[in-house]
Amino acid sequence: ENHTPAAVARLGASIEDFCARLASENQLSHDQALRLQRLRAWLHTVRHIAEAVGEFADALAALSPDARPSAGGLSQWLQNNIALAAAATASMAQDDIEKFHDSSKPHSDAVHKLREDFAAAIDKSPAPDKLALSVLLDDFDIAAWLIHRISKLELRSVS
Repeated sequence: ENHTPAAVARLGASIEDFCARLASENQLSHDQALRLQRLRAWLHTVRHIAEAVGEFADALAALSPDARPSAGGLSQWLQNNIALAAAATASMAQDDIEKFHDSSKPHSDAVHKLREDFAAAIDKSPAPDKLALSVLLDDFDIAAWLIHRISKLELRSVS
């Protein structure tokens, strides 16, 4: 099932069309061609983030009402880092990008603690919820990795 919102898919297609026209109708310098390629990589990653966050949202919605509160930290981390990504991308300021990059590290102490707490919640959950919570954690890990990936792409573009 495709979880990419139709608006994101249309935007992606429009940007891809624009990139293709720009590359074919204009003589680009090496630096311009490299920048165009980076933009296409960002777009590709954003599409995957939209899909991964959609998977996470579906898994969250499928949790029993008793299990949902344990996922609050994961959901909050995704929301915070998506907001930081949007701010960093809008400004392309070195400080904003570094803040986003540092916050989005999936192996940071903060995320390690978040995962430990969530794993403890899984262990305490009744059997029917354990599988659904494990799926949610997998979906979180995929989305978190992709979010950090785009922070690396942005950081590389200003370094």
